[in-house]
Amino acid sequence: MGDYGRPNGKKGAFDHYARLWMESVSLRLKDSSCVKYRNVIDRRLLPALGSFRIDKIDLETVQRFLQELVAPQRGRALSGSTIKTVVSTLRRILDFARVDLDLPPLAYKNLLPIANGRSANVDILTKTEVQRLLCYLTERYQENLALVGVYLPIVTGMRIGEVCGLQWGDVDFAANSLIITRTVRRLQTFSSKGPRTAVRISTPKTQSSRRTVPLSQKTRSLLASIRVDRPTAFVLTGTEKPLEPRTLENVFRRVLAECGIRRVRFHDLRHFFATLYVTSGFDVKSLSEILGHSSVNITLDIYSHSSNELKIRYLDALDRKLS
Repeated sequence: MGDYGRPNGKKGAFDHYARLWMESVSLRLKDSSCVKYRNVIDRRLLPALGSFRIDKIDLETVQRFLQELVAPQRGRALSGSTIKTVVSTLRRILDFARVDLDLPPLAYKNLLPIANGRSANVDILTKTEVQRLLCYLTERYQENLALVGVYLPIVTGMRIGEVCGLQWGDVDFAANSLIITRTVRRLQTFSSKGPRTAVRISTPKTQSSRRTVPLSQKTRSLLASIRVDRPTAFVLTGTEKPLEPRTLENVFRRVLAECGIRRVRFHDLRHFFATLYVTSGFDVKSLSEILGHSSVNITLDIYSHSSNELKIRYLDALDRKLS
């Protein structure tokens, strides 16, 4: 990750401390986190608060900023996760600055609640659509290894970067499992020539994301049929060079078109896997571990609608037994 840039605001100004804070944390953060925080600072915080002196940013100022943040812009509201990231970044910078200036901390607990923003649009494929998709993939994957990258999220819930980062040394055929140890991403880089992008291979951000994923016999057999006897070769290319996530997304869009399936996000394959898992009556703790969530609560928050459908089926079954 390149240098973020020396502080260029006046000492005591939010702009100055935002850059100082970014410098202080960048060495211990992954590149993807640095990109996220820099974009939040440049796009959300500095335009609104950059020229403010830290000692003039009180709770009223923060409250006003937050209310403007959650207000829809051009008819579109920020997502809940974006709002959460902006708020946490703002608090970290203010806390960092106020310690340096020997100012008392702000009583954030006195802030009024703000809206959570819009929820991410989860568009779950139907079972019929996925069956059509799987038929297409299993008939053609040996001709195009990238199709395995579309198949695996459906049957394992893997993320796109995890699929692209999978090497043959990560697949344990004896144990019917694979290990998630790396991820592939295209990230912004910063230099004197301005922002660019570059493909980065790194370890997953959290300990829970570094996990073992079980494989069904069918998936194990599919992988065995294209196995390359080089541990460092990537599964989706058969070479030492990984497939880029952007390329895999393009492959996915083309497959949807050829199958006559409506356009959805690549990440919705992961949602399909998780929803099918929950509605099949399997335990959520196991699902949480397979998906690499840091806690079962995260899984429940995302897929509670699915578990509610299952509960209704259970209650209907009880009604039938009582009638």
